[in-house]
Amino acid sequence: MLRTALRNLRAHKLRLVLSTLAVTLGVSFVVGTFVFTDTLNKTFTDLFTQTTSDVVVQPADAATDDFQTGSATLPASLVGK
Repeated sequence: MLRTALRNLRAHKLRLVLSTLAVTLGVSFVVGTFVFTDTLNKTFTDLFTQTTSDVVVQPADAATDDFQTGSATLPASLVGK
């Protein structure tokens, strides 16, 4: 079986070279796509990290049960501010 495979490889050298080239190009495109995706993701993550500010809104008395359960509300008079 090995002898037959080697004989076919020697007989079809161009096919071997073109198959090797096709596999190499395919792997290169997949690797390039992964690198491009990771770079784009990191760029957008860094961009949004730099442009947004770290703001936390909480009531003055944060120790109440309403705040801990998530049902604390702001008065309607503060909507404009």
